[in-house]
Amino acid sequence: MKRILTTILFSALLTGFVPASGGFRYVSGGRLAVDERYDRDIDRALQRRLHSRYVQMEGQMNQVIGRCARRLKAEDPEGALNNFCADLLLRQTREIIGCEADLALINNHALRKDLPKGEITVGMVYEALPFDDELVILELQGKDLKRLVQTVARRGSETFADLRLTERDKFLVDFTVGGLALDPERTYRLVTIDYLAEGSGGMSVLRSALSMTKTGYFLRDCMIREFEMATREGREVTSRIDGRFKSIEP
Repeated sequence: MKRILTTILFSALLTGFVPASGGFRYVSGGRLAVDERYDRDIDRALQRRLHSRYVQMEGQMNQVIGRCARRLKAEDPEGALNNFCADLLLRQTREIIGCEADLALINNHALRKDLPKGEITVGMVYEALPFDDELVILELQGKDLKRLVQTVARRGSETFADLRLTERDKFLVDFTVGGLALDPERTYRLVTIDYLAEGSGGMSVLRSALSMTKTGYFLRDCMIREFEMATREGREVTSRIDGRFKSIEP
């Protein structure tokens, strides 16, 4: 199979690293195509090993683990796939990890491909969730949770489970957690992924967490488990937009 791989060589002036005649010289670069010319001297033993591994992985990726009743799309600020992912994150934290988390948060852009209606394979889940996102449990003071919700209302690119918010012109109007108004004196347990917990993706407010606990569970595995559990129970997976992120006209 023809491979077209491109190695990018950076053009730079290497100051102080490339001496020439007591001074410096300019180093330029370009693109080098890595194609079938480099396959002339094939290591047959290595090729056999790689082919065997490829066949094994292809079988694993093609394994059917469940069915979707409808196409699940990832959308901003709310989509059926976003909601499904956030909800399963919270549910499995409570039921499998055994932590009574109050709410869950994911970033919508962690979902890189929609799930189609019909059969779902392991490979489809890997395409939807290509990153090794570990589940992390944070403890947040009420005031810091409010700051987090204000950030999400402004950005419109994250999804909560068990939290509903209303925004107007990117400003937070109101929100509830588990159907209740915020208690500023309470400590809330939030389950999210390590990427967000570390403050990445615009979530710097999460660096104010009182504690952070890594679970050893990964989001992609949780989604696979969700499909497997649904299959054992004889049902298809589904989700919908339910208005948890509500926008009102300014």
